[in-house]
Amino acid sequence: MIKYILFSALVGLAAAGTSSICPSEGTRKLAIPRLTTRYVTCIDGIPSVSTCESGTQFDASYEQCVVISTVEKAADVEIVCPETDTPEEPIYVAHPGRCYVYFICVNNVPHEQICPDGTYFNPAVNTCDLPEKVDCES
Repeated sequence: MIKYILFSALVGLAAAGTSSICPSEGTRKLAIPRLTTRYVTCIDGIPSVSTCESGTQFDASYEQCVVISTVEKAADVEIVCPETDTPEEPIYVAHPGRCYVYFICVNNVPHEQICPDGTYFNPAVNTCDLPEKVDCES
């Protein structure tokens, strides 16, 4: 069944033409409906199907594969920045449900940041780090 759905998705991509699926320039990752562990990688207008690692699934809002439990806990949250932040000393705030997302507070406004694939935000060092070095409830 999965092979059929994947085949149908590829046929749909070919029939639709790359211009309607992928942007003609740049890199983009797009979800494939009903296939949570596979996605389309677009590079300069050319689509190819990619697969997430075991235990992960594609999160279209962040265009990357993430641990399945972080997607399930991804309800919208309100981030409140402390009133004491300054541009010279920004405050970093971890997303409470997505280990790979964090915010930088500047002038009381949270600015969402996304860690590169395969890394989580580490509040101990205020940067993205290897998952085994991060204490995150995913």
